[in-house]
Amino acid sequence: MSTSSQLTDQQRVSILAGHRSFRRREMVRYWSLSERDVAFVNERRRQQNRLGFAVQLCLLRYPGWPLKPGELPPENLLQYVSAQLAVDPIEILEYGKRDPTRVEHLRLLANTYGFSGYFQPYPQMLREHLRWPPDVRQTVKTLLTVR
Repeated sequence: MSTSSQLTDQQRVSILAGHRSFRRREMVRYWSLSERDVAFVNERRRQQNRLGFAVQLCLLRYPGWPLKPGELPPENLLQYVSAQLAVDPIEILEYGKRDPTRVEHLRLLANTYGFSGYFQPYPQMLREHLRWPPDVRQTVKTLLTVR
């Protein structure tokens, strides 16, 4: 099965853009910042850096990838995170202007929270997992969840 045929168009859109239409419940679940998170975010000097850093952290948690250079975050995420930090959402426009800051922040987030890239062996493991029958995948998911 080719990579392009493993997902339907609807599944692909859901994965790539589903977080842009999160309801409040989903935002609370995936994008709430802990006291530890807020303290770490507040180590950044400028408001735009605090907001951008927190947005990157939330995006790394869900959906699992950071903003691209020049990309703006989803409005729902921006409003939710800026309210938690008491920072004006407009500050995000200043965040992406210095690419080294964004890259440094991503490196720091990865080191602190243990995020890693999607490199071997993970793609191969995922392809093998997708070949398993649905009942076996559910059993494995249940076992891993119980841990």
